[in-house]
Amino acid sequence: DFKRKYPQIAFEIRINDSKTIIDAIASNELYLGIVGAKPHSAKVSYEPFVDDEMILAAHGDSDIASKIKIKDLKKLPFIVREQGSGTRKSTESLLSGEKLSIRQLQICATLGSSAAVKEAIKAKLGVSILSRHAINEELESGTLKEIKVDGLTLQRYFYIVTPARRSLPHQYEVFHQHLISMR
Repeated sequence: DFKRKYPQIAFEIRINDSKTIIDAIASNELYLGIVGAKPHSAKVSYEPFVDDEMILAAHGDSDIASKIKIKDLKKLPFIVREQGSGTRKSTESLLSGEKLSIRQLQICATLGSSAAVKEAIKAKLGVSILSRHAINEELESGTLKEIKVDGLTLQRYFYIVTPARRSLPHQYEVFHQHLISMR
């Protein structure tokens, strides 16, 4: 939508974990990012962007029940994101609220992107907690399925992150305003 409206504006787009993006903005390497975690930093500002639902995802053919108890998470082969990932931080936070540590899970792989986690689930390596936004197509096609976890609310926000003490260049400000209008 933005590209149709402003065809002359082009950006370098980086896909990385939240910590890396936040650090790049704090060190003036990037001007704007969208992240799934909000660690404290005096060098950046956060603005709520969009609500996100995290879900437990399994292969579409998995024999795991469609609804499980929190304690059952410990019995499943788990694929997790790397340290610094907003998805990892959200998962750890959600589990800690239920007195469960990520170390209590049967972690079979730690991967560096949601796309890699999604492919690992498709390869039947295990289950993972991912953003519904990241796997919506696979859920609709039945390649992946959602497993409800009784009593676990898996909500988070995505945030727009910008430098705290620096104005955005014009084209970034235009993009920033476009993002805000999408909320």
